[in-house]
Amino acid sequence: MTVFLPAVISAALTSLSLIFKPLALAAFFSLTPFFYIMYNAAAKKTGLCRVYLYGFIWALVYYIINYHWFVFLYPMEFMGVTPLEAVGIIAVCWLGLSLFQAVGTAFLSVVFRLSFHHKFLSPILFACIWTLFEYIQTLTWAGVPWARLALSQTGFLPALQSASLFGSLFVSFIIVLINGYLALAFIEFKSHGIRARSVQICAAIALAVFTANTFYGLASMALYRDNEDQAVKVALIQGNISSNEKWSISGQEALELYIDMTYEAVFGKDAAPNEERTPGDVDYVLWPETVINFTLTESESSLESVKKLAKDTGAVIFVGTFDTKSDKEYNAIIAFYPDGSVDENPYYKRHLVPFGEYLPMKGFIKTFLPMLADMNMFESELTPGKDSAIIRTEKGDIGRLICFDSIYQSLARQSVADGAQIIMLSTNDSWYTDSAAVYQHNAHAVLRAIENRRYIVRAANTGISSVITPTGDITSYLPPLVDGYMTEEVYMRDTRTLYSYIGDVFEAVCASFVLFELFYAVKEKKGRRKSKAAVCS
Repeated sequence: MTVFLPAVISAALTSLSLIFKPLALAAFFSLTPFFYIMYNAAAKKTGLCRVYLYGFIWALVYYIINYHWFVFLYPMEFMGVTPLEAVGIIAVCWLGLSLFQAVGTAFLSVVFRLSFHHKFLSPILFACIWTLFEYIQTLTWAGVPWARLALSQTGFLPALQSASLFGSLFVSFIIVLINGYLALAFIEFKSHGIRARSVQICAAIALAVFTANTFYGLASMALYRDNEDQAVKVALIQGNISSNEKWSISGQEALELYIDMTYEAVFGKDAAPNEERTPGDVDYVLWPETVINFTLTESESSLESVKKLAKDTGAVIFVGTFDTKSDKEYNAIIAFYPDGSVDENPYYKRHLVPFGEYLPMKGFIKTFLPMLADMNMFESELTPGKDSAIIRTEKGDIGRLICFDSIYQSLARQSVADGAQIIMLSTNDSWYTDSAAVYQHNAHAVLRAIENRRYIVRAANTGISSVITPTGDITSYLPPLVDGYMTEEVYMRDTRTLYSYIGDVFEAVCASFVLFELFYAVKEKKGRRKSKAAVCS
């Protein structure tokens, strides 16, 4: 129990730093107790099962706190379930996902135990292993990369700027590295006292890494400049139609609401759809994800209404809707142009939500977890998109993302590599009302903006809608559960970050270091056995 308590406290404080922005700096020491436990277990050659248990307890507490917002799904009226069924589904989602991710994350403790052989390299080893496990979470539907350590620093933007070099996982690496050397300084202090050179060196390394990363961030933010010649004006529309309401009102009613709000955003509160007018000064208008709950392209009258809106406003209108092609249904963003034409290359959501937009492992889930099988929001599964679908406009090239896409760094990076000078992000977080989930999801967009040094324009059905600068500042913001719109001047960007060129190279470096350390540790262990055998003989 004396070992588990520090692990629980460490996990709780680390998790809270991701939820509450004022606790951002806590992440730089909250992992110290956990590393202290891991180091002692490795140094004493504690059994692998017990080491795994340490990691599992830490991870389970960490994820349970992080995913607490699942309770805000209640009463799940949009699914047509009873209150009791809603409680069961939420429990399965919250505790099941936490347990599932804890089972996998706990293996990082085992890998550390097996790879450990050098005291003063152990913080680097642990940081590399942590980074790899965060990266692995992006590779399959099962590893949701929601609770990354880098998210904790959206409350301290200077610490995040190095994401433009090697991605946001590099920021996670730095956080773990600092915690590791602080823990090692404490371990050396207990053994040798405060004046020991090893204590001073470990503390100095932790301070130097924190200072260097912060200084780089401050310098990057201070030196950042927009190109005034590439300014464009965008409007975000937040109709505040929740998921519970979306399916109970007509799609036409929602469409009319968004059309009226768009006229108002472009021309002012007294604007009327049928008035004759010259186009406004807004270049782009963004609507949220699937704001229209039917296939827009199959309704001629609806298509004409949005075409007219684009002509009247003189803006490119980005509409979140469904689209159907070759008997496949997509979650899409379709652009409508001022000349009356419609996007011939819609953007289709590339990373669909498991159990929401498609059902993974169908046979297993339907047989053993039928409750989860019933969670799919649609009668038939949606189909994921295959490419970034960059569109070329008079003012610049536009990249698009939808909701879940924004938590996967490779998708935004690919859009920028394909030419996106700005990114339009449509999302729907209305299931989670005003919980931590909507703020954390918006924080992922902050990471994507910094990684690629691109403006991200984000529209959500019930909030948060925001405009995020390439340095992560949120310059405009519509809070959850309000209806409204905002217009903002943003800037197209042509330059690219190092990360946008090299992608996940840093993760490959981490993998190489871990493999080297594991090989060296195994070789060293075999050497000791041979020496012992020779002595005994």
